[in-house]
Amino acid sequence: MLADDELHIAQGGWQNRVLHRPVCDLLGCRLPLMLAGMGRVARAEMAAAAAQAGGFGFLGMARESIALIREEVAKTRAAGVTRFGVNLISSDADADADADAALRAAQVDACIELNVPVLGLLGIVMPSLIRRAVDAGILVVQQVCSANDARQAEAAGAAVLVVQGVEAGRCVRATQHPLFQRLPEVLASAHVPVLAVGAVIDAAEIATLLALGAQGVMLDSAVVDGAGEPLRRIAAEAAQMLRTAADEPPPIELASPVCYAREFELTRDDAIDRPMLVAELDELLKGARAGMRLSLDVEDEGDVQSRLAALRRDEVRWCGMLIVALHSLGAAPSTRTSAFHAEAAQIKDAGERLAALLQRRQGDATQRLHALLPRVLDERLSDGLAEMLRAYQRGLME
Repeated sequence: MLADDELHIAQGGWQNRVLHRPVCDLLGCRLPLMLAGMGRVARAEMAAAAAQAGGFGFLGMARESIALIREEVAKTRAAGVTRFGVNLISSDADADADADAALRAAQVDACIELNVPVLGLLGIVMPSLIRRAVDAGILVVQQVCSANDARQAEAAGAAVLVVQGVEAGRCVRATQHPLFQRLPEVLASAHVPVLAVGAVIDAAEIATLLALGAQGVMLDSAVVDGAGEPLRRIAAEAAQMLRTAADEPPPIELASPVCYAREFELTRDDAIDRPMLVAELDELLKGARAGMRLSLDVEDEGDVQSRLAALRRDEVRWCGMLIVALHSLGAAPSTRTSAFHAEAAQIKDAGERLAALLQRRQGDATQRLHALLPRVLDERLSDGLAEMLRAYQRGLME
């Protein structure tokens, strides 16, 4: 846990820079942490607390009356919150009851009339409903359970997708899969920001999901109280995990290997140019993300599993560093994994997979880092890459 003084520092600067993703600009929040719009739970007080803590809040209005929607929207705005969402169920089944369809139409009408900034939809993807909201100027966030759902929603105009794993509860019209399996499939094909939801309960899971390529995470009410303090704390802890691979807490002076500068120094004749630097960092990110994914689905309760968990925590940190560096260079980090992932995924034995992961770190990744480091002029980026190289080498000696 972070000490109170560290938490205060985190809220003031580096936390936002480490966690910030493009979806934050789209939704109008500082942190990529969203209160899920749970029915009968996510009301104005909780949505306002999430927003005031830097996140984004959804009002859970599924199957609620038009009067209650009006009341909760008014309360949210009265609390000084201008950017928030209303969450509705688009459809429960392919054959929708007339009464449910009528209520849903009235709810959407109310959201349009109230000029609600964001509409969250859960259920079967209904392109006509998405287009209706988009045509009215509302930003649509659609929860999906499959890559096919994601493609339909994006084609209809959804600006943000939320990948739902079986851990989150009911998954409509899809074979149920864990979030860590479903998320990469959607990331591989989506062209809009992708969020994740699936019983996320701690900072380590948030850091892992962001490092995997999700632009944000939806949290349940347990993480947001009336003051928003749990959300602030879990954000600070996730930021620390993504910020540096050092064992010690980050110094107040922010003398960290993570790159925060808007522009890197790239002036010496033998320095790598910006496009090539972006390409090299992206390849390192794909490799680190492959290592993370490959360590998630191995069944082993012994020492190998604990070593895989340690390797995963290590790769989460490097993904975080590389993502921030790419954003600082004005580049969009890849959501893909390296070709190594497909090859190593065929290895079912935990010990053999661990050996393959360590060999990758020693091979392509280490060679790439050795070749890249002498050509990087920016001191912070160079320090970060050098620390990544040392960590990979240390892992080989264990």
